Amino acid sequence: MGKPRLNKVKKEGNILRNAAKQCEGVLKKVTFDATTTNSLLIWLKKFNFGKKLDSLKTCEIAYEARNDPQMQMLRRLGQESHAENSSDGAPNPFRTVTHLIGRLAEHIRVAKQLLEDSGRLGRLLEDSKVDSVAPPVCVPSPEADSQTTLEGILTRILPAGDKRHGEYLAYLSRMDFRERIKEVYEKHKPKPRVHSEMQMHDHFYVNQFEFVDGDPFIGTSKFACYGCKLYFRHHPAGYVEPDSHEKAFLNWGPVALARGHDDPRWLEQRDVMNLIIKDIRDVALKQIQRQEISSMTRPDSITGITNSENEWFEDVYEFADVEDKFLSEADIEEGKFIPSFTANAYV
Repeated sequence: MGKPRLNKVKKEGNILRNAAKQCEGVLKKVTFDATTTNSLLIWLKKFNFGKKLDSLKTCEIAYEARNDPQMQMLRRLGQESHAENSSDGAPNPFRTVTHLIGRLAEHIRVAKQLLEDSGRLGRLLEDSKVDSVAPPVCVPSPEADSQTTLEGILTRILPAGDKRHGEYLAYLSRMDFRERIKEVYEKHKPKPRVHSEMQMHDHFYVNQFEFVDGDPFIGTSKFACYGCKLYFRHHPAGYVEPDSHEKAFLNWGPVALARGHDDPRWLEQRDVMNLIIKDIRDVALKQIQRQEISSMTRPDSITGITNSENEWFEDVYEFADVEDKFLSEADIEEGKFIPSFTANAYV
């Protein structure tokens, strides 16, 4: 595993450990069958990894636990607690433990599957070459200025003199967007990066590489974000638009062109970005017009531990939603976690 992937495994291990502890606390307070409860409490102890996590050992423990009978009980408790608390949208520890076991186990399962397949499909390996693509420099985030205010942003996304300005401004003010904007620029200060499917997109496009059988498909290990989906949609290359979880990330950005506005690709990139901005602006205005903020949960990852197609939706979970609840600031600081978005181009 590379360093970003090891950091991600460590983060997932910390979240699993903390969520398992919360499961123990819940089980001790509620009334269940004593035998089943005791069995589950003992089983959850195996995820008390301690402060110094061994990434391989963490994945192995999850892999060995993924088919234990306690998983069925854990999944049932997750469904029940999710139904009871569906209105608040907060992630519950039982579903989080189930999901993280699957995510960590997947690192082992995929490696085993690759070795197994390589024995049967050696010819493909002989005719193929696996290589890495260096991550490109990303366009920096724009600096905040006098127009980086709720009024300034709304003025830019609405046509000049639009009568909706006052109504929309009042609604956004009630939703406390002033503080959110301030927090983004003063506290979070997102550092943009080029997501991996966009890296592969530009790698093939700029170098004019050909796809196998003429199929311009770039496969990823996760669903694409909303920005990447729109980039594929509007780019003149015409590559297959990836499936998306429809989330927009603050650290998303395109490749920084070496020669800036003097670069031959400048006009092309400008036109693509303008189309992306238009789509995002239209969606934002529709949400403001309906006076609602999108709350539809869409999975950004799958665990890979459910075989039944009917259970697929039980097996997906939004990883980003559990980080704030089950990952402490001390965990983040200690591990110096950095975001990672891994993908492979199957060509």
